[in-house]
Amino acid sequence: MSMLFRNKIYGSAKVGARGQVVIPAELREKLEIKPNEKLMVMASEERKTVTFMPVEELNKMLEHTSRALNIFEKSVPKEKKRK
Repeated sequence: MSMLFRNKIYGSAKVGARGQVVIPAELREKLEIKPNEKLMVMASEERKTVTFMPVEELNKMLEHTSRALNIFEKSVPKEKKRK
């Protein structure tokens, strides 16, 4: 089953004349999205999808990824330089 159908549908949203989109209240409450919270907006032009992610969550994900890469780099033997 595709990822598209594993998620709950929270309703629909309409794009206003000024390009604003209202996230359904139930979803805002569930994800604890507060007024004036900054969201990163990402899109797949190929799939014509838009994704919103709280900037703080993106920062946490990037920090985790950075730590994991540092651990990985330390565990991989370095190549010896050839003369």
